Amino acid sequence: MIPKEITRFFIPAIVLAAVLAGLQPVLAQQSQLGMFQSRVSDNPIIAGEGIMRFMIQGDNLMTQGRTENAILAYDNAVAQNPYFAEAYIKRGIAKFRLGRVTEAQEDYRFATRLNPYVADLYGYGNNLRKLNILAFEPHQLMNQAGATEENEWLNRGINRKMAGDIIGALADFETAMTLGEEPNPGLYKLRGNVFLLMGNYLAAEMDYTTAIELQPDFAEAYYNRGIARILGYNRPDACDDFQHSARMGYSRGLEQLQYLCSY
Repeated sequence: MIPKEITRFFIPAIVLAAVLAGLQPVLAQQSQLGMFQSRVSDNPIIAGEGIMRFMIQGDNLMTQGRTENAILAYDNAVAQNPYFAEAYIKRGIAKFRLGRVTEAQEDYRFATRLNPYVADLYGYGNNLRKLNILAFEPHQLMNQAGATEENEWLNRGINRKMAGDIIGALADFETAMTLGEEPNPGLYKLRGNVFLLMGNYLAAEMDYTTAIELQPDFAEAYYNRGIARILGYNRPDACDDFQHSARMGYSRGLEQLQYLCSY
């Protein structure tokens, strides 16, 4: 028989251990839920439409040359969601333009820790960086080109684009488009890339859409349209495009689903 003095302390200890054991699955579930909620809070749509308002406001101020005010708008976006990589990279670009290089680099480092593709997405330091994130297979397209003259204009346009002559590349691609016997979906994708580099995201989206209409299984065109839609603040449709490209076997669509759509 156990003495009363021992029982008085021993039984509550057993009960406490049993309670804690029963709570372990609950605590584990709460931990998983906490992780999920932290990811949900990163979604600018779920976290609040205000963050998009601040981002667009910052973009408009940048266009007007009011860079200091743009930084304040991006500050507000960061304050609303401190884990939104795109707010940091845009603020970094604004600071870089003002010569605040050290601060810009801090924003760059934090943004790329959150999303390793975000600097390319917004052309940090060099607008041509956007080419790194776009689907672009020039050699594949040249093999598809029909007439030799079309091929020549296509080749020159590609070289011009890679050299940074965006206007010249656009003119060459448009000339190539007039020489083909039939509309070439690859050329529409290429011209869409040029429009995207020019910041004309709606025109880029329209060209990618035409490429998809001409070739419904064109995974790279879906992917690039998703990029254009992200840059144009149409995230829901962009994520649908990334899903389409991934289902068609284009692995980069999965990457963007993870970093731009997985919340």
